[in-house]
Amino acid sequence: MTNYIDLHTHSTASDGIYSPTELLRRAKEVGLRVLALTDHDTSDGVGEGAKAAAALDIDFIPGIEINTDVSGGEVHVLGYFPEFQRPAFQSVLKVLRDAR
Repeated sequence: MTNYIDLHTHSTASDGIYSPTELLRRAKEVGLRVLALTDHDTSDGVGEGAKAAAALDIDFIPGIEINTDVSGGEVHVLGYFPEFQRPAFQSVLKVLRDAR
């Protein structure tokens, strides 16, 4: 079965090995039609990813992976279409990054 969608990817904006543009190029090469960029606690790659996706005709989903601490460990929560431009949201992300 061919996968056409990947809803959990990381770029060099967090711990990925490809820039957002290269990640989208590689997604196109393997036949993905939809890609969500869900970097850890940052939206820094979303603008570049959206631009690359548009040029490559891939549906782009801006996302994020929030790291949270819970009793006994850590939980990662995926979010899609957050309001990245909100200063309050960016402030929370900065606190999370600084805590790591």
